[in-house]
Amino acid sequence: MKQRERWRRLPYRVTEPGQLARYFEEQAALGWLPVRVGRYAARFRKKSPRRLRFCVDFAAFLPDSDQMAEYRALCADAGWRYRLRARDGWLLFQSRDPEAVPLQTDPALEAKSFRSFYWGVFWNRLNLALIACLFPLMNLGIADNLRFVTGWNTMAEFFLAFLLLL
Repeated sequence: MKQRERWRRLPYRVTEPGQLARYFEEQAALGWLPVRVGRYAARFRKKSPRRLRFCVDFAAFLPDSDQMAEYRALCADAGWRYRLRARDGWLLFQSRDPEAVPLQTDPALEAKSFRSFYWGVFWNRLNLALIACLFPLMNLGIADNLRFVTGWNTMAEFFLAFLLLL
């Protein structure tokens, strides 16, 4: 029985959108189309080999907003079909036309959208790290005889263990 789906580690990060798009093009030429993309891995589904172009784009729109629907329609008019939204929030478009106009033609605007996108990702992760560091300081009040933090030494041990995990 042939394998219809597979997970593969992504050889490039989203900080290299051109390389990542070329990787998806190579996989499509082998017959593997992306179905789901995470931070470090992607799930591919076996289809017939195709010659497709891919484009990684950074849009600061909410997935179900009217702005996103307009943006997808604009991309469709330019010959790009929306493929998926990655776990980090960036968008993947595909085109069968090898001469399709690139989605981002202005490098300054592309850099600006990339920076604004990644600042949002950075702040989300920073907030998560702060919550993880401040969590032991909270008195959860589960029960009087059951305390999450028994003293400063426990908090210091937790903080040092957290730093080691980073």
